[in-house]
Amino acid sequence: MGISAAILFAMRIVSKAVGHIPWGHDDNLILAVFPVVVAFNVFCQIMPSKGLGLDIWTVRDDDITTFLIYLLSCEFAYAISLGLIKLSILLFFLRIFPSRKFQVVVRWTMGLTILLSFIYLILFLIQRMPLWLFWEGWKDKTPRGVIVDGKAMGISHGALNVALDIWMLILPLSQLLKLGVKFKKKVGVIAMFSSHHSQYDSDSKSLGLFNIVERDRYAVGLALACA
Repeated sequence: MGISAAILFAMRIVSKAVGHIPWGHDDNLILAVFPVVVAFNVFCQIMPSKGLGLDIWTVRDDDITTFLIYLLSCEFAYAISLGLIKLSILLFFLRIFPSRKFQVVVRWTMGLTILLSFIYLILFLIQRMPLWLFWEGWKDKTPRGVIVDGKAMGISHGALNVALDIWMLILPLSQLLKLGVKFKKKVGVIAMFSSHHSQYDSDSKSLGLFNIVERDRYAVGLALACA
């Protein structure tokens, strides 16, 4: 899935350059999010060698510390790329759907997306204070510093993003149903947008608990935004 997303990303950039297609703000965000998604996938490939999926008692101390550093990096990449991909798709909606009321709703949705992304970036940052305790605190017999409930944070983040994803699916469908085209073509276009639903299944099964498998969700979102 990651390779397919990378190919679609390259095709989008080339089509813009060769076809002299106007460059939009949604393109800027896709360009910005791509290296973040690549970094996330690189971390995911490295983490198994540092103990991912193994009993902690079989992992060396240095590897546990390194693993937790990568995990924190993945959390930041997760929140940043998820927000940017959503914003890129919403900007695309602004470009293709001219309805004034619809655009107002999309802009409010963008504001909510930015707010949620900012809040959870801050929460990821302060989940252990001072921050270095995130990767060093596991050595302490008695936990020190500020500790935010990571499970509650993960569940709330996932649940809110599932709700936002479903809302973002409803948005274009509300406009596509009004298209003045033949029923067969209308069904085809709606089916294309509904393919975005494949990324909800991954989230709903884990309800947002941070999982390395989520890298496929990035690929789906990036592929959709580049399609």
